[in-house]
Amino acid sequence: MAEDLLERILSEIRERRQAAQAAVEETARLERALAALGRDPDGPAAEAVARPSRRARRSSRRRTRAAPGANRDAILAVVRQRPGASAGEVSEATGIPRSTVSPTLARLLEGGAIERTQLPGGVGFRARPPAADDTAPAEPAA
Repeated sequence: MAEDLLERILSEIRERRQAAQAAVEETARLERALAALGRDPDGPAAEAVARPSRRARRSSRRRTRAAPGANRDAILAVVRQRPGASAGEVSEATGIPRSTVSPTLARLLEGGAIERTQLPGGVGFRARPPAADDTAPAEPAA
């Protein structure tokens, strides 16, 4: 029984070696054909045929990170320009994904920089006016 198993394994190895040898010979023939056509087998034509990995495709689509505070400043600017703007409108105006705009608006709301307004079509946001102390000009010391 052990000899049957050994013979079967050896037979399988021989078959796989023959198949691999055929692939090696085919590769050599293809490389000679490319050389005859004046093409580099690893050149741009080969790169165009090969698909990049998922990770490579995903990383090429990655957005670059905004500078710290840039999203906040852009969102505040839009809310100041368009009182009553919704999160979707802010997202569209700034180009910042809504998944970033909504939590940023929530933080600005908590910090008191903006306030929530009830509109006929839903909820909007508007910038709070500066406090009275912030708008008064500094008086000269007498």
